[in-house]
Amino acid sequence: MLRNKLFTPLFLVSIVIGGALSAFGQTAPVSGHVEMKKADGSVVRVEKATVDCYRSDVALGCRSTQTNSRGEFTFLGIPFSGKVILAVSGPGLSPVVFPGAKPGQDDIVIEVVEGDGSTLTEAEVREQEALFLANPTGELTEDQKKAQEEFEKKVAEVKAKNEKIEKKNQIVERTLKEGNAAYTAANYDLAIAKYEEGIEADPDFVGSAPVLLNNKGAALKKRAVDEYNTAAKTKDQALIAAAKVKAGADLAASLGAYDQSWKILASAKAEDITDQNNYKGAKTNAADGGRDAVRIMVLIKTVDGNKTEAAKELTGAYIAGEVDKKKQAEAQANLAAYLFEGGDFDGSVAEYRKAYELSPKDPDVLAKFSLALYTVAEANQNAAMKQESLNVMEAYLSAAPKDHSLRADIASLADYLKTTEKMKPQKMN
Repeated sequence: MLRNKLFTPLFLVSIVIGGALSAFGQTAPVSGHVEMKKADGSVVRVEKATVDCYRSDVALGCRSTQTNSRGEFTFLGIPFSGKVILAVSGPGLSPVVFPGAKPGQDDIVIEVVEGDGSTLTEAEVREQEALFLANPTGELTEDQKKAQEEFEKKVAEVKAKNEKIEKKNQIVERTLKEGNAAYTAANYDLAIAKYEEGIEADPDFVGSAPVLLNNKGAALKKRAVDEYNTAAKTKDQALIAAAKVKAGADLAASLGAYDQSWKILASAKAEDITDQNNYKGAKTNAADGGRDAVRIMVLIKTVDGNKTEAAKELTGAYIAGEVDKKKQAEAQANLAAYLFEGGDFDGSVAEYRKAYELSPKDPDVLAKFSLALYTVAEANQNAAMKQESLNVMEAYLSAAPKDHSLRADIASLADYLKTTEKMKPQKMN
């Protein structure tokens, strides 16, 4: 989604050309046409311009209409003694106030110029009429000149800001399109470069930055996986080790991109969120992408301790939005493994405990939970935790299939605790 442009309406007083009066009965029409002078000097009549009519002698409106194909408008039934204000607006026009119309005038010409298509409220229209009545000759006082200068300065600032925003929008649209094309073609280096160019154009804007950051995270992750898998197929340990380093750097950067996206989305103000579906989709993609980056980092053992907080934040966000307990437990266990690989054994135990509570019969959760418990218990000579680790091991051995990858190691460790340390397993709560 792209940022909306900012506009400041221009209030213009139009000119009467002609003005024949004709009265009949107690009411009279007010009519005329709307025209625009083009850049080449030609004058064209404006079709489908909105003309709003207000009485200035009383606090009443007198309807609205649109100009016909010849740019003409007519208001009937205006009391002959009444006074009328006309306001013209329309797509591509600057709003215009005509403050001096009189019933019976049938050849009013209202000149308009190109603009932002904004409209004026009744209060703004009446305010413009009051300014006209205070200075019908158009001569500006010193205060008015100063106010006009300030107004023109603000208009120039808004115009410059609009141009800057438009340039950013163009960069974002182009880089997103080019980045996606490069990603589809598996040219991840180019995709990442394009996404980064788009991010730099407007790095904090909730309408574009999170999408580009999520896409950058996906491209970094895909490049890391491809790099590692290609090396793994060679069986060359030196190549695999080098690929692991590169993949680790890409995965850490991927996790960082997803986390940056999440932070922008989480701190966005309500008024800046113009599309709730896109906003929610970006949050889901950031949390899920971060969770997957953590999973892969654990899988190939390339954990980055500097990204621990990002791993915690995004895993927590993913779990909060996921209703499937098995998937929640998997994400929780991956975070626990991430902490374990990074040397935070106490933190790892705490996260494995959460995973166990979510999925108490999952062999992978039970196996790694028991090993984390044992590691912390052994380091701290904590007998109660060592007992708990044995209890979890026994629960694992009961639940795990015979060919589970950790079965032999855990069976051996459980046997050691029972025979050498004379511990007896207790049933898990």
